[in-house]
Amino acid sequence: ALEQISSLQRSVSLQNSLYNDILEKKQLLETFAQDSIALHQFASAELLIFQQKKSEAAKILSDLALAKKKISTLAGRGSGKLYLELDKPEEAGEVLQFLKSEYPEDMHADEIIFYLAQSREYLGEYKQALELYSQIISNHGTSLYLSDARQKARLLKEQLKKDEI
Repeated sequence: ALEQISSLQRSVSLQNSLYNDILEKKQLLETFAQDSIALHQFASAELLIFQQKKSEAAKILSDLALAKKKISTLAGRGSGKLYLELDKPEEAGEVLQFLKSEYPEDMHADEIIFYLAQSREYLGEYKQALELYSQIISNHGTSLYLSDARQKARLLKEQLKKDEI
């Protein structure tokens, strides 16, 4: 299965929205080979999401992220998104900041930075959010989040100018 995913990965363009899905599936397969307990916990969290028990799922995913397992960035991104959905930007920011610091070269760094910026924006930390959106614009030119980051950065710049006046 891992061989088939790798072959599919080589045949899909980086710009294709399926590319990130392929990378996630590959990461899950690699994790299964190395750490079936973490994968079981991840699957349990996915089931809880399906059952609309998002707070419990976010906690499990957050714990997996902080445990520094192979699945940490995948779990942490899921946890951060769930915490934002649950209007818990502090918790989202904590997990996402950890991922940004521990895994700066992760293939999903742009997504981590984007959701971290959103958590800062929700907390009213507009300058920090603007800096994070600017990192995506400057350092992740092929990101799926690039156009949203540009739009949000533009709006935040306007908001910060109004606040100065």
